[in-house]
Amino acid sequence: MAARDTIAALATIALGAVILEGCATYRGLPLRPLAIYGAGAAADLATTERALARGASEANPAMQGGAGQRAAIKAAQVAAVTAVDQVGCERLARPGRCRWLLRCSWLVVHGWVAAHNARVRR
Repeated sequence: MAARDTIAALATIALGAVILEGCATYRGLPLRPLAIYGAGAAADLATTERALARGASEANPAMQGGAGQRAAIKAAQVAAVTAVDQVGCERLARPGRCRWLLRCSWLVVHGWVAAHNARVRR
């Protein structure tokens, strides 16, 4: 069961990377970074909910509320990192490298968290 959860989490993140190449913007909304950051956060949130349903406990105090609170915090994280991606990286000498590093690190961290959540039994 844990291997299947890990594969599902990694597949979700891979989908985010595929979407990276497939879309850019829609009416000014930055779809590419939202897709990447959303995929990582969704994998983390889905595996967290599964682990909690199996009896695990949430170690992060900010995420110990209900499912709605956890989803709202993840949405705020995605919005904040997308803003940094769009506005903060533009101010640097090499915005492309900044975005690449930010997006890759986001996917790696959330992929690791999702895989960890999938392995937690209790």
